[in-house]
Amino acid sequence: MTNFTNSLTNWLAFEVVKEKNFKKRAKILGRIIKLGKHLIELKNFNSLMSVYLCLNLNCITRLKQTWKALPRKLKPILKNLEMLNPYNNFTGYRLHIKDVRPPFVPCVGKKPFFFQQQKTFLRSFFFFFNFSSRGLVKRSFISE
Repeated sequence: MTNFTNSLTNWLAFEVVKEKNFKKRAKILGRIIKLGKHLIELKNFNSLMSVYLCLNLNCITRLKQTWKALPRKLKPILKNLEMLNPYNNFTGYRLHIKDVRPPFVPCVGKKPFFFQQQKTFLRSFFFFFNFSSRGLVKRSFISE
């Protein structure tokens, strides 16, 4: 899952950066932001994390003219994507997840789940497996 998230993040960023005209870049960036809105509606938080990470990559945040050329109607959508901000241990994401009814695709990367409970690891040859975080994923798929 992490490889998919990284690939999607880099692909989205590449699509923005490869365009030389800043107005066309702004259009592509707007489509990525709208994609984030649709992912929220679909409750696909794993792919939504890719969109959020793409928008916060250094190569994207430095495009000042491109960000200024975005329509104002996309600003509330950007504000809504801030729930994935890692500040304060993903508090916004956790609060949002509490209100979401299953089925949904949780963000199963390292950060959002690893710091919620005490870690219970099983050491194997080449990896550590965090059982407590995977239990949270399981509970998110089961309706209450």
